[in-house]
Amino acid sequence: MSITLLLVNDMKTKLVWFDPESVLTQVSSQPDFDRRLELSFKEKFEQLGNTVFHIHEQGCMCSRLTQTQRGKIDQLAQEQGTIVQTLSLSEQPWLRFWLPSTPAIVMFDETEKLVYLGPYSEGWLCNSANSLVESLLPRLSKTVGSIAIVHSQAKGCYCSANSS
Repeated sequence: MSITLLLVNDMKTKLVWFDPESVLTQVSSQPDFDRRLELSFKEKFEQLGNTVFHIHEQGCMCSRLTQTQRGKIDQLAQEQGTIVQTLSLSEQPWLRFWLPSTPAIVMFDETEKLVYLGPYSEGWLCNSANSLVESLLPRLSKTVGSIAIVHSQAKGCYCSANSS
């Protein structure tokens, strides 16, 4: 058996739920969830419109697995004039209220409405093949008036936001 295959088999056994206690699932089902999240971000940042927030925790090995995908997202965002910010849970502990795990991404459209909150993708390898994020980027620079996507039921390589 090759070393690569051993690594893949080992990583598959360590997949965890993004929202293991279903806290985000329950909270996001409340009618005012989007508005409360938007207000929470608005308290910290002047500009939310047409913005992508990458959220990571220092020391989380899973964050390294998203580097290629983050680079692609950043390139696509730059091409369409979307603002990109990278936040660390250790520097922004208030994010722990909203996110059960990292790495995660939060996206707002031009009217400062939530478009997406959740992990970059599922599985042990973060990439565009198993991700909604890249397909949602064009919605950020438009007013589309659709419902936000809160993706909490994913299984992959995630670090608990509340373990620090």
